[in-house]
Amino acid sequence: MSSQNNNKNGKNNKPNPRLRGALTLVAWALVLTVVFNYFTAYSSNTANKSTSHEVGYSDFITMVEKNQVDKVLFKDGVIYITPVEGYVFTEEKKDQSTSRVPGKEQTAKTYTHTKETPLTLYTAQLNDPQLLALLKEHKSIEFTGYYQAQMSPILEFMVGYILPTLIMLGLLMLFMRLLSKKGGGIGGRMQGVPREDGFEITVASEIMAILCLSKNIDDLKERVARVTVGYTYDDRPVTVRDLKIQLYSPRAEAG
Repeated sequence: MSSQNNNKNGKNNKPNPRLRGALTLVAWALVLTVVFNYFTAYSSNTANKSTSHEVGYSDFITMVEKNQVDKVLFKDGVIYITPVEGYVFTEEKKDQSTSRVPGKEQTAKTYTHTKETPLTLYTAQLNDPQLLALLKEHKSIEFTGYYQAQMSPILEFMVGYILPTLIMLGLLMLFMRLLSKKGGGIGGRMQGVPREDGFEITVASEIMAILCLSKNIDDLKERVARVTVGYTYDDRPVTVRDLKIQLYSPRAEAG
């Protein structure tokens, strides 16, 4: 009795393959969601850097005092600056130590703001109570901002990660369900016997199991030769040996 109970407990302790497959799907969906979010943020930052340039907050104040600013936008803790037409922005020269080509000094680049080539500058929004008063003094400057409702961290996490993960999980399950059941042999005897076929979605294969169990190359050849690949019309099994297929062996060829 005790041995039977131990066997039953051993069977119960084995991991459920369905649960393991579900956890694998969830893990893959979460990884794909994180990669997609990262790629989206990276693409957005790359696009912004190609048309926008960062300036210091003090440089922004100097531009306002010199009437070199046309519009100012406050958004997400960042100040976006549209300079007046004809304004020339000079990008800071990089240090020679950061140059990709040794011994070659980086040259400063200049950008001119025109209608054909618009230029946007940005800087961090600081807690400066005198900034609004300074902007009001220069009446030619148009400044505005957007109100953005604050989302709770839990809801933001659900919208940013949980919801995309569930969508990815549903798509993966849909693709696997479509692959698991396929019809075959439809179209007459030349196309084979009508049957229901599909893909076995698993991390293992018969060949890899045989490879793990084989003692040497000769044992591997014998085991592979006995693999059943199909059946004849009279239900006789067809093996790899019947198809005259032999496992390639570099050692045998060298001998």
